[in-house]
Amino acid sequence: MFRRVGAASVARVAGAARLYTPSEDLKKLYASSFENQVYPVDIVPSDSTMFAKFLYKATEPKGAFDTVLNDFKAINTASTKLPVFWQRTADIEGMAEFKSLSAPTYFTLVWMQKNGMLELLPEVQGAFETFVNAQRKKVVATVYVGDEKDATSIATAKKAAQELHKSNKTLSVSYTHLRAHETPEHLVCRLLLEKKKKKKRKIEKQ
Repeated sequence: MFRRVGAASVARVAGAARLYTPSEDLKKLYASSFENQVYPVDIVPSDSTMFAKFLYKATEPKGAFDTVLNDFKAINTASTKLPVFWQRTADIEGMAEFKSLSAPTYFTLVWMQKNGMLELLPEVQGAFETFVNAQRKKVVATVYVGDEKDATSIATAKKAAQELHKSNKTLSVSYTHLRAHETPEHLVCRLLLEKKKKKKRKIEKQ
């Protein structure tokens, strides 16, 4: 498991460098056993799951899940303009691209950087989205497209998405280009987790 940098240490190091001081709420959450609390769905424990759990608990009180979801969109957009493998040498506190992110997301990025784990961002995003979708009782399926410039692939993906939605009106379906760091297994894991959650709710009603 990763080295869990103390919240107070993060504050001192960051504060000395660029006056970044995490809020007391975030430091308190970090120091707690947040990873052992109740979540909408069970995900296999991992470093990325740990970061996602922190983000979920940080936004759960006010239901500000969309704020973090938008943060991930902003990070993904900024990443396209940054050098390849920027995660390996990034100094989050010195990057203007991330100054507008919400406090929980910014804290998590600094935390991940201190542990050399920024390359886990896609997995953290996936785990966080899984928690939020489960909380909202929303089943999500994504149809991946191998070549975003291939008209035939795009048409096939659209048709597959339409057929999936037609067979299950509660299913939110989208199609997207399969990025280098993604694998179809991510989709399989999400669907299995959602299916397990749905089955559990059905049993409880009986």
